Amino acid sequence: MAGLAVALALGGLVTAQVAPAPRQVLHEPIPDLSPDRPAPTIGGAQKKDGNPQTVVAGSKVLPKPSVDKPPGGTGAGSNAEPILGTKDFGADRDTSMKPDENTGSDGTLHYVSVFNPDVLPFKRMSTFDAVDEAFTLRVGRTVLTEVPVGGTTDPKTRDRFWGDVLVKLEPGIDVPLPSVAPDMRILSYEAKPPARLKFSKDGADNFFVRSDEASASGTIRLVFYADADAGYFAPSLPPRRLKVRDVANRAPPELKPLLPANVRSDAQITMKKLGVDPDMDLGVAFNALVEYFRAFKAGDIPNPTGDTYRDLCDSKDGVCRHRSFAFMITANALGIPTRLVTNEAHAFVEVWFPERNWQRIDLGGAALKMDVAGANNKTLHRPRS
Repeated sequence: MAGLAVALALGGLVTAQVAPAPRQVLHEPIPDLSPDRPAPTIGGAQKKDGNPQTVVAGSKVLPKPSVDKPPGGTGAGSNAEPILGTKDFGADRDTSMKPDENTGSDGTLHYVSVFNPDVLPFKRMSTFDAVDEAFTLRVGRTVLTEVPVGGTTDPKTRDRFWGDVLVKLEPGIDVPLPSVAPDMRILSYEAKPPARLKFSKDGADNFFVRSDEASASGTIRLVFYADADAGYFAPSLPPRRLKVRDVANRAPPELKPLLPANVRSDAQITMKKLGVDPDMDLGVAFNALVEYFRAFKAGDIPNPTGDTYRDLCDSKDGVCRHRSFAFMITANALGIPTRLVTNEAHAFVEVWFPERNWQRIDLGGAALKMDVAGANNKTLHRPRS
C-alpha cells in the first residue's frame, strides 16, 4: 500500500521507507473498558422494527442499553452524565476553533463514553473543515442534510455500535449528536419518553438530532443502533499508486481544499521544509507529513512570534490539538482534503483519499492521564487491521 503501515494500538501511521526510530509514547495508557470475559450466549432475536437485542463486537456480545436507565452521576461537572443540547461538559459542540500557544503537557483530561464498543479517545463531537485568514477553523458548509434511519448492515465491511445519550429536546431545534465516523448510519433507535426523531449532518459530517413534534420538549433517553465503514478505523492509502495531485483532482468539488492566500503562503514554507510537493508519490509525501507532526513534543514555544501556525511548525512543540491543526493546514495546502476533529479530551484528523474516503489519522499528543466516565461494562473498539 505504497509505503503506508498501520499501528494497531492507536491507529497511527508510520513510514516503511525510513529505518525505525525509538518508539514514542504518543498517549497515556488507554485502559480496556471492561475485563475480557467469555462471550455470553446471544439472547433474543433481532427485531424487524426497532433496535436489535444485541450487537456482536469481535468475540463479545453487547446487549442493548436500556432506555429505562436513570441519568448517570449527580450534580454538574465531568462525573455527571451530560445532556446533549445543553452546555454540560462533554455535550456541547464548538462552532469554531482558534489555535492557541499553550503547548505544554495537559494534566488529567475527562472523557465521556457514549458508545459501546467505545472508540475512546476518538469520539467525534466537533469537526472543522475550513479555515479563514486569521487561521480560525470552522465548518465550511453548515446546511444540514437528512440522515435516513434504517437499512441493513454488512458485518464483513461495517462495524456496529450502540449509542446511549440523554438529549434535551425543543421542537424544531437541532441538537449536536456525537458520532463514531463520518459515514455513521442510524439503523434504528428508541427514545423514552417516546418521540419521533430526525437525524441530520452538516458538510463536515457533524451529526444532529431533533424532533418536530410539538409535544417533544424536555430530556429524553436516546438509544440508537449504528454502523460505520470498518476501513475508517484502519487507515490505508488507495490501492493504486497515486501522485499527491491526483488526490485533489479526484476529490468531489465540495471537498477540494480552499485556503486563503496568506494561509497557503505560510503552509508552503512548511512544505518546502519537509521537501514535499504535489508531484510526489502520495505515500512518500503523506508519510513525511505524518512523521513530522507526530514528532511534536509538549513544551513551551521558545520565541513565539504571534503567527501560531509558523510557531508550531518551526518549534515542533504542542499536544494533540496543535499537531492536528498544523497538520490540517499543511495537508490541505498540499492538496489532500483534511479536517480536524475534537472532543472534550482529544484532537485528531480525518484525511480523504480516492477509493478509501475519509480515514481517521491519529497524531498522538494526549494528556498524561485520562478519566473516563460512563464506561462501566463496556468494551473498547478494536480496528480490524
